[in-house]
Amino acid sequence: FLFLFALSLTAISFFGGTVSYSFFFAVLMLPAACLIYLLIVYVRFRIYQEIGSRTIVSGQPVSYFFTLENEDKIAFSSVYVRFYSDFSQIEKLPDNPEYELLPGDRYTYETRVICKYRGEYEVGVKDVVLTDFIGLFRIRYRFPGSIRAVVYPKIVDIQEIQALQNLSAKMPLEIRDPLGVPDTVLRDYVPGDPVKLISWRKSAGLDVPKVRQSIREEKYGAALILDGLRPDGEERETFLPAENKLLEIVIAIGLYCAKNRVPCSVYETGKEIPVRIRTMEDFRQWYEMSQSITFGRRPKIEAFISGKGVGMELKEAQVIFMAVRELSPELVFMADALTSDGSGVIIYSVTEHALPEYAAGHSDRLMITAVHPDRDLREVL
Repeated sequence: FLFLFALSLTAISFFGGTVSYSFFFAVLMLPAACLIYLLIVYVRFRIYQEIGSRTIVSGQPVSYFFTLENEDKIAFSSVYVRFYSDFSQIEKLPDNPEYELLPGDRYTYETRVICKYRGEYEVGVKDVVLTDFIGLFRIRYRFPGSIRAVVYPKIVDIQEIQALQNLSAKMPLEIRDPLGVPDTVLRDYVPGDPVKLISWRKSAGLDVPKVRQSIREEKYGAALILDGLRPDGEERETFLPAENKLLEIVIAIGLYCAKNRVPCSVYETGKEIPVRIRTMEDFRQWYEMSQSITFGRRPKIEAFISGKGVGMELKEAQVIFMAVRELSPELVFMADALTSDGSGVIIYSVTEHALPEYAAGHSDRLMITAVHPDRDLREVL
């Protein structure tokens, strides 16, 4: 265009005449013609898209199709379609997403979309870039028919937890009816024993005074803690994969406990009242609620587990699982202290880096594992 404009200026400067001036004004009108053309394309261009379901489980493909159509009598020289790619992926897209549509042309692509992370975000066509026939102007506009999908965390069904296998063999998860009462242990009466401890019925049957022995109740079940703290100023591209992996870890362990009838209490930092999982139905109800779990300004997990109410309940659990974003010396120290009460502690730190040095040298009942946000949990857990 600049070359033609310079050529027309040269023509009217040195030659003049009707032809030169006609050429000059035609060149001046070319940008206006390109803009009018783009306006027509913008108004008449049609693109349609649809998804099989707007409620999706992350990692599972869902049917998706989109259609480009030229309903006008003029050709659309360049239509460039861009898709959301940060949190979702569309399978089998054409190699060249730029299209030239002649009058009546229609392109339909049937494929699948895979959402990578849990959350609620837009998938499919992001925007469309239109270019005029000589490439002088370009218009980019956000596609108004975007699809907003609700994505649930992925359910990873694990057969066994490696860290549990590595803990002491003296710490099997005990499967017990929460309402059941263990058998009472009796011993012979010794002068000085409180009269209220005598089992009169047993004593009458044996003709020997028997006393109910006071024993410490065994620990049982598991506690599961989800770190809900999100560091200030963190970009969405960073915190979303990490938070998604934290949820996957908690859900995988919750499912494992439900399948194996191991009582499990799930805590979120900032909420002292846990969700109790005893059966598969409990797990299904909790999984439906997992979409509403939020991350943000929460107390640090160190402050949370040191709380009086939570701390007392954790001491009753035989195994304590923690899914955390950031490992700290204080957390390792507190977890090590929990093992002194007879509990096993397993920490999963979601990070792209190796574990720090202070993560070593602790009790053999404390297991710490680094989990990369992109790793398959079947390889880690």
